[in-house]
Amino acid sequence: MNIIKTDGIIIRTQNYLETSKIVVCYTKKQGKVSLIAKGARRPKSKLGGALDLLNHVHLVYYSKESRELQVLSQADICHSSQSYSREIPRFSLAMAAAELIGQLEMKEDKNVWLFNNLAETITSIEKAVTPELILYQFIWRWLELSGFKPRLRRCLKCGQIPQGEKVNFSFSVGGYFCSNCHQGHDEYLQISIAGIHLILMLRDYAASQLINQRTTNFLLGELKNITWRFLQHHVDGIKELKSLKFFDKISNLEEYKAGVV
Repeated sequence: MNIIKTDGIIIRTQNYLETSKIVVCYTKKQGKVSLIAKGARRPKSKLGGALDLLNHVHLVYYSKESRELQVLSQADICHSSQSYSREIPRFSLAMAAAELIGQLEMKEDKNVWLFNNLAETITSIEKAVTPELILYQFIWRWLELSGFKPRLRRCLKCGQIPQGEKVNFSFSVGGYFCSNCHQGHDEYLQISIAGIHLILMLRDYAASQLINQRTTNFLLGELKNITWRFLQHHVDGIKELKSLKFFDKISNLEEYKAGVV
């Protein structure tokens, strides 16, 4: 049995028996791990407050290869998600990033770069003028890390920078064709040049550099469509992100738009 000390982000929680809790964390040293926090739901437990969703915590736990659940011993908060308590839309976007990691990352597959990006994404969504951009940037960064990086600088056929307003993006080829070169590839999506430039900006900039970035609802719609379709095309078994669906639902409520909620 090993004692593991590492930073982690709480990406999923589940009550267990009467007083305990199961937490799934994405950790800096061990990747995704499942932990049992015995007695965490007791009123005087030292663990309870640290195990809120999206908290960045320093963990100490006992690890044994033959166990599915490792035993959590200590959790100290490095960065609390408490600021999200009245920001349900932002919380939903940050949870969508955590949900993606929960779906796609294998257990105990260490990736320090991904951990740092998840942590930066969660803190940046709290502050961003257009928080949706931070989430979609995280998805494109994950795709790039996983080897799915479309070519977006020039037309795939003629090699020129398009001069028109729209291009035809091919999911199977992984890039776009200008209006002069498109020849009916099987699966494509027409997207504006401005939309392509937006994706390039997300790929080139850090999340902290996008905090003050604004864009239009039209471009956000394009970005959501191409991001999700590209993800579905290249990642088998990807499920709908419930947190993102919830964000869309509450964003469309007239009461929320009016500032009532």
